[in-house]
Amino acid sequence: MRPPGSAALLCGRGNGGIAAIATKAAARECGAPGLLLLMLCAVLGAADGTVTFSDGTAWTGTIALASGAKLTLHDGKAVRTLDPAQVAELVFAPRAESMERAFSMPEPGKPIRVETGEPYPLRQLAVRVRLGDGTSLAGNLYATALTVLVGEEKRKLPLPSKQRGKPGQRLDQLVYVQQVRFGDVAEAGAKRLRVRAAANDELGAAALDGLVPLRIADGTVDDPLASPVVWAMRVGTQAAVGWDGDDVALRPRIQTAADQLDDFFDRKEVVAARQAGDDVLSLMRLARERHTTDGPSRPWHVEVWRWRLDGERSLIAGRVCLLRGTDGKPPEIVLRATWANLAPADGVYALDGWP
Repeated sequence: MRPPGSAALLCGRGNGGIAAIATKAAARECGAPGLLLLMLCAVLGAADGTVTFSDGTAWTGTIALASGAKLTLHDGKAVRTLDPAQVAELVFAPRAESMERAFSMPEPGKPIRVETGEPYPLRQLAVRVRLGDGTSLAGNLYATALTVLVGEEKRKLPLPSKQRGKPGQRLDQLVYVQQVRFGDVAEAGAKRLRVRAAANDELGAAALDGLVPLRIADGTVDDPLASPVVWAMRVGTQAAVGWDGDDVALRPRIQTAADQLDDFFDRKEVVAARQAGDDVLSLMRLARERHTTDGPSRPWHVEVWRWRLDGERSLIAGRVCLLRGTDGKPPEIVLRATWANLAPADGVYALDGWP
């Protein structure tokens, strides 16, 4: 799957180890795409990395900054040109989203605006850049061009600072890059924190900034860069989710908006909803009841959705999955306020008190 308007990201590592990675990656492909990327590598350097998109799609391959492109960031005070060799990870999140309509001014000199056509989504993206030394920067990334070799296919796509969708498209259908990670620098510069939890069947986590899923493996989790984290743990038919606050007056509005969405999951339950700045976050219990191509499989998810309230409209702006299954029976959910905004102590996230 190739999400429209999305892109993989850069490299530019100058050391011999990364050059060796690039050479091996290109040599493996033994074709025009591999040879072309090898020529790019000779000038720019390249490294293996992973790009995660807002719809859950992930690309893993050899990534390079396209010829002539730069990594330029405005941090709110000044324009900075970054050295790609120092970048370990980029996390993108919507800064502003809206549904717009084309319009005309039929009478010259009069402020009469006539809207036409179906609404289309518009999104501006902010980025948080983590450097190899562990420090991070935030701001707006100027649009740049990127190249990634996935298997035998070379993909060259822009990384925009603004996205405009098609008329009739929803915000959640306008896919964007959520995370770009470079394996070599990430391993050297990123913290990995331990997770202490009771015996469980599944453990999930996501950074609330941009709704970025976090990888949990062997009792550790990647450093979420100081973003608030939402945790979820399933034991049998029950699950606990770190969640503090439930606006019972807001929940019916979000439930109505969720019911109106044309989504893969036809059963959508708002477990809790709360205001988060200008947005609303909702904890969702989802199940597929209609027939699927997987035969008896009946997928279910526990997800967090982000919403934008625009007058009477409730617009979904992002989502991330915490837990999943295929037996058609999503777990009953217990809210754990003590896990909300949980900070690590001595390098350990302690998910205590449940079950």
